[in-house]
Amino acid sequence: MARISVTPHIESARVETRTPAQVGGWGYRLSGLGTTVMLRSGECLVVRAKGRDFAVSVDDAERGAALLNSLTGTRAGRP
Repeated sequence: MARISVTPHIESARVETRTPAQVGGWGYRLSGLGTTVMLRSGECLVVRAKGRDFAVSVDDAERGAALLNSLTGTRAGRP
């Protein structure tokens, strides 16, 4: 099993509320907000890496953001 270090790639993680209308519909979408995997409306985990945002709608996005930020040493909510 390969291990991937998140530290050099992820700058920060945060939570945003997004709707399909904001990102252009359901599924894998590219928009002015960045890349989004929209599976349902509501909370999205937004990960900033290499100057770009990638979001996915998930349950408990706050916990995911907190975990990623703790691994990278950044604070939640900082872009």
